[in-house]
Amino acid sequence: MGSCVPKSKYNELEIELEEAYARISQLKEQIEDLETELATSRQNYKALSYRVEQQNSMKYIYASIQITVPKLYHSNATYGYDWSSGNYKKEIDEVNEVIWEEVVFTTDIYKITNYKDEYKYKLLDEAEKEVKTMRMPRFNQNFSVNVEMKIQDKEMQSLINYHKSKMTASDCFVFDSYKEAREHKVNEQKGKNSMALQILFSPYF
Repeated sequence: MGSCVPKSKYNELEIELEEAYARISQLKEQIEDLETELATSRQNYKALSYRVEQQNSMKYIYASIQITVPKLYHSNATYGYDWSSGNYKKEIDEVNEVIWEEVVFTTDIYKITNYKDEYKYKLLDEAEKEVKTMRMPRFNQNFSVNVEMKIQDKEMQSLINYHKSKMTASDCFVFDSYKEAREHKVNEQKGKNSMALQILFSPYF
């Protein structure tokens, strides 16, 4: 004869089975919650890593170009009356001297994401080009006009006009923050004849 399971024992087994199914269901929900939390954490980590990478590769740069510009120092000859001859005689000769003045051009401060060294050299090239092709010719023209107005002797004009503006230094500075860049730029301009250099600059073209 087969053994017969008491009804009370059968009921207990059904309860245990239901409880086991309930625990399995809870575990599945917990697993799903953990998987969702893990996926969210991964996304947050990627976003944070990207922001950190962007911050580390973000730089602030500006260029500084230094030139020397010729300036004319001119004083006319002076004459005095010679009572013995009854004529005016030259007492002091005309003076024409070239004095060199230093001028510093600085660009705006540019914010560069995904910074590469080539961007620094590109800004420097653009700044040097602007100074050489636009600014220095203007200084030279103004100097030449001044020479022709004040010096009458053509030979002396030609001799003095030989002097032209010269580029003496150029550099591009790179910083991690705008504050550092601005402080450096202010110090670079301090005590100098400084002029702003406006150029259309984009490192990505």
